Amino acid sequence: MPELPEVETVKKILNTFLPESEIIDVIVYKKGIIIGDVPSFKKALIGRTFKQIERIGKYLIFTFDTNLIMLSHLRMEGKFIEILPGNNDSRYAHVIFVLKDGRRLCYILHLLLQIRKDGNYDT
Repeated sequence: MPELPEVETVKKILNTFLPESEIIDVIVYKKGIIIGDVPSFKKALIGRTFKQIERIGKYLIFTFDTNLIMLSHLRMEGKFIEILPGNNDSRYAHVIFVLKDGRRLCYILHLLLQIRKDGNYDT
């Protein structure tokens, strides 16, 4: 399991290229990785723009241009991989966030989506 310094490093790296990137599609290869309804997950994220990635403990918190947030835990071996246009997606990707500029963010492991409302978290 990644320790806090590794999770902090992932957060810093994601913040170098992900903010201001708009999601135009979400491809889910492993539905069990999403907590909740996959069609709702996709609908909530398509058209959203990443604002910033934060961290609380070992959770990465993705904020967007709305009140939407996405939580991610890397678990034992979770990874985010940036794929540049013209390159193939990772064959191990469980979820792929397709970005407007042609890049893709591949995720391998566990995601959780929640919406921030009045300081609480609702699913």
